[in-house]
Amino acid sequence: MLKPQRLGNLSLPDMELTEDKKTCRKFGPCGVGKKAIYLNSFYIERRYYVPMKSVKRIFKRIAMSKGGFTGKGAFGTLPYLVVEYDDGKEKQCNFKHEEDVDRLLAYVEVNFPQIPLHSEVAEQKLAEKAKRMEEKQRIGNISETAKKNIRCLDNAIKYLHKDTDLYLNLSQSAKKKRVYDRSNPAYKWVALANWFGKDFSKLQIAFTSNLGTNAGVMAANGLGYPVSIEGAAKYWREDILVQRRISPEITTSTVIAWRRNIPYSLAVSKMIEEINAFQA
Repeated sequence: MLKPQRLGNLSLPDMELTEDKKTCRKFGPCGVGKKAIYLNSFYIERRYYVPMKSVKRIFKRIAMSKGGFTGKGAFGTLPYLVVEYDDGKEKQCNFKHEEDVDRLLAYVEVNFPQIPLHSEVAEQKLAEKAKRMEEKQRIGNISETAKKNIRCLDNAIKYLHKDTDLYLNLSQSAKKKRVYDRSNPAYKWVALANWFGKDFSKLQIAFTSNLGTNAGVMAANGLGYPVSIEGAAKYWREDILVQRRISPEITTSTVIAWRRNIPYSLAVSKMIEEINAFQA
């Protein structure tokens, strides 16, 4: 097992560090042990560690795509985990799935309640918001119905916090819906419309599916005819589901993109070379 590099002034004895990393709770590329939090580098998971005694605060940071601000294009987010330690030092870790960041923070909240889970700026904004709400409730005339609804919502929040998995699953579902709702509808259908051309208006689209197996289940039960690329149904038995080519044949191209000006691993470099070998 690769020994993680220390971040900060404090360190753990080698044997204690090895055992703590081995038994740490993993969340995406990072992990939380009893003695330290383990953070990823660009390529290697849990490459660094910060002893819990050095950690000042842990919080989530979100980078949002341009489409989220302008409404033009797809709306997407890139989640980060930020760990502040020692005297203002900071380590930012990129995550593929935002729910992994949320689960890590929920775990820290339960096991290390003394560690703040918001940035200083966020804490100030939350405090100001709470103060404004308290002021409104103090000077405002709130009906008994409103007070009852507030109590009901407070009880629901307390209940959800008792069941972390349920709370996070509902939260992620809400976030996914917001992403879908905020994406320009034209971008969701442009690929399909371009595929079928003038025949697109004749289609009766009952549902869409990201997984060919799910669409296959619907087709096997007589609920529709999935349209997919050739080979997508190869795992189905032919006595249950078969795939036929559309006539006249419809073809589409595949676009593969990668980031420029960053170091590539050997596997990625070889894949790029292989792709370039097929260029016309």
